Amino acid sequence: MYEKKKYFLSTGNNGKGVKFDDYEMELLTILTKHRYLTSLQLRDYMQSLTDISNSGFKNRLYKWAHKRVVALYNVKKDSDLVYYFGGPHNRVTITKRGVKFLIKHGYLEEEWAGKIHTSIPTPRIQDRYLCAQSLVIQILMEFKDYPGFISSSSIERRKSYLIDPDWVIETNTQLLLIQADADEKYSEIRHKIQGYIQFAQENPEVNINVMIPIVDGTIGSLKFYPGKRGRRVTNFKKIISEEFDGTLPNLKFYVSQYSKSYAITRNILK
Repeated sequence: MYEKKKYFLSTGNNGKGVKFDDYEMELLTILTKHRYLTSLQLRDYMQSLTDISNSGFKNRLYKWAHKRVVALYNVKKDSDLVYYFGGPHNRVTITKRGVKFLIKHGYLEEEWAGKIHTSIPTPRIQDRYLCAQSLVIQILMEFKDYPGFISSSSIERRKSYLIDPDWVIETNTQLLLIQADADEKYSEIRHKIQGYIQFAQENPEVNINVMIPIVDGTIGSLKFYPGKRGRRVTNFKKIISEEFDGTLPNLKFYVSQYSKSYAITRNILK
């Protein structure tokens, strides 16, 4: 349960501003650590924290944008549409004002002031990262308060690894490394698989599960990915079988199209 505490952000010289509850501060912190999210991802996470209608959250998001706490984008290059709530190609980012506000009230460490990214990356990277984010948001909504759930991170933890997963979920029994895929070259995929194997060999005391969700047509990707990506899944599994003989007891790989990935991940964490 959240304390009924309000955080006031002054946005003018006449005493005007905007108030935030604890759960809204948590939502903005999640947004900062994810770099960018869609409005529907943010809505879903907010509704896991408090009772709020779709229209209520929409109005709140627009208010935050008006006060320059968040920024709203439409990233479809061949579209004349501006940002609209719920659109498949919208993105929301935190602003520098928002980051400073979170640091001031202890929701972020001071170091975040210097490493926040408010720009939107290229479409190829976006599709892969959007896939990973969608899976992570579902995980956090269900598991963040479970006993044994330690942390969820991207920027903070990745620098310490030999590998470069899109996201890291840590519990008291395992590391869940999420490595999403859209259309990377198979040579790059093979290199990443080799990196995970080396990481597991050098950390035999750590139980490592690598979840590889593959972008399919169920998320708001910028590129069209036809069908269920069955051939992509098969090719991924073939590369893994060629590189990994299964003799490392602390390493397991899981591959599926995105639409099936949460059911698999849920079983891994339970």
